[in-house]
Amino acid sequence: DMEEDSDSSIIMPWGMGFEIGNYADIPERDIVYVMRLAYPFSEFSMETLRRTAWRGVPIQYDPNDVFINQGEEGDSCFLVINGVIEISVNIAEDVSHEARENQSIYIGAGSVFGEHSLVWNDVLSENPGCNFSGYGKREFFARAEEACVIVEFSKSCMSELLALDPSIHQVLKDNCLHYIASTTIQRSYRRYRMRCRRLLLTFNRA
Repeated sequence: DMEEDSDSSIIMPWGMGFEIGNYADIPERDIVYVMRLAYPFSEFSMETLRRTAWRGVPIQYDPNDVFINQGEEGDSCFLVINGVIEISVNIAEDVSHEARENQSIYIGAGSVFGEHSLVWNDVLSENPGCNFSGYGKREFFARAEEACVIVEFSKSCMSELLALDPSIHQVLKDNCLHYIASTTIQRSYRRYRMRCRRLLLTFNRA
């Protein structure tokens, strides 16, 4: 096993004031330490994590840096090493509608996000009869709430990792399908709610 972390606190000395998207020079052992806490990485052996860690790209961000935009293409996932990330979703149905409704969550060290992009093509090919219009791109904005470091893992890297355990691959696909089902219901409800609002406005003007 890893030379068991005698310094269990692992103080990571990354400074403030870096430019957006700067490469973060982090010891591999620190990345592996966090991977051990995060699903799906936590399901694999230490040797596998070591082989995977060096293929990730550690990046540091300043507070308020927005590094993922909702709707853009994506084919990688991210692991938070330190700091806090705001993940927000603009759930407005009509971009011409002035009202904007946003939902946000905050995540920290040991969190993984963006993993749906790893299995999207699999979900699409295995469910040819389903209407997945509007899915397949980044579903969120990601903003650094405070100075942070994340590690980006490419789809090719993660595909090799998931191939070692098909059951984990299946869990990610199931989660992706569950997300699509739940958001489809939410979108239908919001469309219904907006139609009701328009009908009410029309009635009030009459």
